Amino acid sequence: MAKDKGSKKAAASGALLQQQATSQLITLLTRLPEQDDVLKKAGVQRHKLTALLSDDEVYQATETRYDAMAEVAFKLEPSEGDAADFIFAELQMHMDALLSLAFDARLYGYAVGELVGIYDMQGRFGASFFGKKPMQWFEPKPDGSLRFFPDTGVGGALGIAVDTVDKFCLIRNKPSYENPKGDSLLSRLYWPFFFRTNGWKFWAKFLERFGSPLLVGKSNDTTAMLTALLNAHGSAAASINKDDEIAAIGTAGSNSGAFEAFETACLRRINKVVLGQTLTSGTDGGTGSRSLGEVHDGVRLTKRNSDLKLLTQACQWFVDVLCKYNGFEPHQISFPVEKNIDADRAKRDNDLHSLGVRFKRSYFEDQYNLNANHFDVESMPASSVKPSIKAMLRFAEAEQRIAPEQIELDQISDQVLAKGSTPIRHHEILAAIEAAEDEADLAKRLMSLVEKSADGSAFADDVAGAAFLAEVMGYVHAEKGV
Repeated sequence: MAKDKGSKKAAASGALLQQQATSQLITLLTRLPEQDDVLKKAGVQRHKLTALLSDDEVYQATETRYDAMAEVAFKLEPSEGDAADFIFAELQMHMDALLSLAFDARLYGYAVGELVGIYDMQGRFGASFFGKKPMQWFEPKPDGSLRFFPDTGVGGALGIAVDTVDKFCLIRNKPSYENPKGDSLLSRLYWPFFFRTNGWKFWAKFLERFGSPLLVGKSNDTTAMLTALLNAHGSAAASINKDDEIAAIGTAGSNSGAFEAFETACLRRINKVVLGQTLTSGTDGGTGSRSLGEVHDGVRLTKRNSDLKLLTQACQWFVDVLCKYNGFEPHQISFPVEKNIDADRAKRDNDLHSLGVRFKRSYFEDQYNLNANHFDVESMPASSVKPSIKAMLRFAEAEQRIAPEQIELDQISDQVLAKGSTPIRHHEILAAIEAAEDEADLAKRLMSLVEKSADGSAFADDVAGAAFLAEVMGYVHAEKGV
């Protein structure tokens, strides 16, 4: 056995413990070049994307996503005990910083936070400070490590390797080996932001130049006329000779339709990138529909749940550090989101329950997102049937509900049966069943009884007499107006 373990250890210490698919260029470079295509073409550094948040539309769209993520309450497991109470208090104290860290990772691709610990009077380890640090000070590497490049130049071109387990929290959005800095949401907004900002500048210059009519003057003294026109632009009044003439020339065709279309196109691109889509992004004139609103709400929830994954990663790092240095058992943090109750499913389940179907507790937990500690499932007796169903299963009513005329007809039929003139006797059927050897033999015996009964005329005579009597009674009842 020892020799076998040694051979396995030797095999695992080879290629399995090393990276083989690597890039020589990435390995040799101390500072990785920007791998984002948009930022490379624009020549913009990643941390300078903060300028995009100065745009009112970009800022509002990103704030909408941030608020949707911030309104979800967190859950800690186990949730009871002194350790859980202490961790809960620390999370509440630093939740704003954790939210900002996770959302910056979404906006810029990665974000770095630093934790500064402190021991309280009871000897418990907590966080005296936790917050974001400027991302340009750090650079993630393809192997997941993080390098710090201080202003003092300590560490040189290689930087300083920092502890991402207990000291620095590194959150990255969809990182890869080629792009360890992650995907930046704001980089997708650079060109819409660029064109919209310059479009507004062009529109302001256009209005300044063509917003007011162009004044044209006719005079023998052009110098004096020019001075009068310039004064007219400033004071809206001019003094000229009686032989001079001033005319205003409007800017025909210079309406704002082209600029409005340009602005709408930029806003749609911004909203689609940040929010996924908007109610007016697919319908001209802002006319939405109920189905479109449901799709919009579904996309909004999908984006929120995606952001919550980054927040869960940051908060779990924070909780793990507290548990490690306080000797607590591992705690798990989550951000459970409520599911909207499906009205069609609820109606279907109610109908199935009325028919006797009983669901398990796990069904309600999965389909309705209910906490098992918050509800009980009562099992109803199998004999419990709704009164309405009982009424449907009632085949006969009380005798007082039957008309007297019907009772007379029933008495006639009872008299016919009392005479014993039935086509096949009851004891004959039982005898055939007992004597039959198999189904085929039983069919033959029953058929012979039917043929035998057809030969007798007693039953036919009784039936004919009863039918004649019933017909006569019908005429009598009709004459009485019954």
